[in-house]
Amino acid sequence: MPRPMFHIARLHAELRPSARRHKTALVNLRDASARRETSLDLRPRRLVFDRSDWVSAWIDPRQIVLSWDGTTEAVRGVTTHGRLLWIVRQTGLSRAYHSRAADPFDAMAEARTAWQRRRDQRHLKPEVERIVRDLRWFRRRLAIRTDDAYRSPLCDEGVDGFLMSLGIVGFRTYPGWLIAWLYAFERQVGFVLYEAHRRQLAESGEAAA
Repeated sequence: MPRPMFHIARLHAELRPSARRHKTALVNLRDASARRETSLDLRPRRLVFDRSDWVSAWIDPRQIVLSWDGTTEAVRGVTTHGRLLWIVRQTGLSRAYHSRAADPFDAMAEARTAWQRRRDQRHLKPEVERIVRDLRWFRRRLAIRTDDAYRSPLCDEGVDGFLMSLGIVGFRTYPGWLIAWLYAFERQVGFVLYEAHRRQLAESGEAAA
């Protein structure tokens, strides 16, 4: 996210009437953690604002859990809307997976499964772009359901954050042409389009590639 937009998002989060309550709830989980490490006491006590993949959250540097192999970390956070979650990242990467799982190791397993699914679908990019073109120019009709997004390799929190940011949250279906145009600035929409494509083929008795 561009730095000016990041600072705007942070200011908006700070000004929310519920900000103090949500941050206090997150800090109170420190003593309840069953996996405390002495080294965490050396980390900053101050919560850090994080904005990634359409999710704004406060994260606690003192509530971090590393995977057994040290390649993945899960940090406890709370969204600006008050939902507790684990923000999972691979070492050295900025993009995050936001998991609603209660256990950090379950969150990391969930993230790894999603990341593998995304890697497995990389070769489908030409097919996805064909679907996008057909939907944009009304050569095909395809209603996109929110369930398609939740079945895709994207995290549920990110899906909700994306729809909320655009002001179109709360609907069960969306016109395919609209989602296809959103692909122009958010490429991850392609995972949702392909999931809807697979569903439509299954409903018609065909099989996806």
